[in-house]
Amino acid sequence: MIYTVDEVSVELGIPRPTVYRYLKEYSIPFSRRSGRIFVPEESIRKVGTVRELHAGGFGTEAIREKLKQGKARISNASPNGSTSWRTPWRARGWNAGRR
Repeated sequence: MIYTVDEVSVELGIPRPTVYRYLKEYSIPFSRRSGRIFVPEESIRKVGTVRELHAGGFGTEAIREKLKQGKARISNASPNGSTSWRTPWRARGWNAGRR
């Protein structure tokens, strides 16, 4: 499934400009059709992960590195402390209201 930036913004509770910035800043895959941006489900997970890492105090370069390594989510994340890895962030309710 693919989603619009507006749908991603609402589902994740992230402002639209932030979604656009995350897509660009972290090279998160998206497609463009008729001038509109569409985000695949896997990319939505990455946007959610980026949000969580930012909230945990990680900087842009550290987040890029973690995305490159495929380490999707951190529990009790601290850029200076110990980390414990959890299973990747799971989408919840993305198909709600869709046929």
